[in-house]
Amino acid sequence: MLRRYRAPAKRVSNALRLVDLDLDVTLTWDGEIVGLDEDEFASNRMLLGYPEAIIKQACEAFSEVKERLASRLFPFHGSADRYTNEWLSAQPRH
Repeated sequence: MLRRYRAPAKRVSNALRLVDLDLDVTLTWDGEIVGLDEDEFASNRMLLGYPEAIIKQACEAFSEVKERLASRLFPFHGSADRYTNEWLSAQPRH
């Protein structure tokens, strides 16, 4: 399970512009919750000049997702487990 963070979409002419903020959270097969790419986020926030409001929002969301995942709160409360298990069982084994 992986959750990614991005800045709010902006309309540019007739397209949408999205910026991936590098932060990811994953739940390993043995149940460990791991934050990924925090170093990349720290580097890019300086290099690309992320606004303070976006940095604050991304860090709060990053923490909230880890907390919700640990507490098994929506959307991590198990309602999709049946579908995930069906999908996994249908995948070819290597």
